Amino acid sequence: MNSINSAFSTNLFTTEECNAIKNLKYIFTTTPIIENIHIRSSTVYTIPLAAPLLTAKMDWLSKKLMQVFFTFNAKLWNYELYESVQEDLKLLVYKKENYYAWHSDFGVQGQSHRKLSSLILLSDPKEYIGGELRFLENTGESIVNNLKKGDIIIFPSFLMYSLTTLKAGTLEFLHLNWYGPSFK
Repeated sequence: MNSINSAFSTNLFTTEECNAIKNLKYIFTTTPIIENIHIRSSTVYTIPLAAPLLTAKMDWLSKKLMQVFFTFNAKLWNYELYESVQEDLKLLVYKKENYYAWHSDFGVQGQSHRKLSSLILLSDPKEYIGGELRFLENTGESIVNNLKKGDIIIFPSFLMYSLTTLKAGTLEFLHLNWYGPSFK
């Protein structure tokens, strides 16, 4: 998707970094959330950014994410953003028959402070079939099917997007929302 509504960076994370992020689900003892509702069918692992183990081993992750968010925001949107991450990371794991229906991350109440959302592909596209990322923009529906392992896509949290049903394999994303004061 190449439009004013999103930012795309290839090879932001190396294969080794992607694997380290994926392995976080084995480090933290939080129970994964297995969702099976009308909106999403997937497993969600919460990765607490404030955890001492994460801070010690994965400090590079928060620094890299902060740099890319602020760089793209300055180039494309110039939204007022908070200086630090306000929400834990989410490791999204999709297996056969899992999906994510049309939705936005903007939300209501406290979630309405979400300004930018991101998805980082942690899987090699050869490891799964299906799971196309789709966006609904002013110009119509866009399909993002050229993501490679380690790529990130950043987009305004109010954009509608979905993930088509996974037909085979496992698809993993790291998801992060960046907050700021309410839109004026």
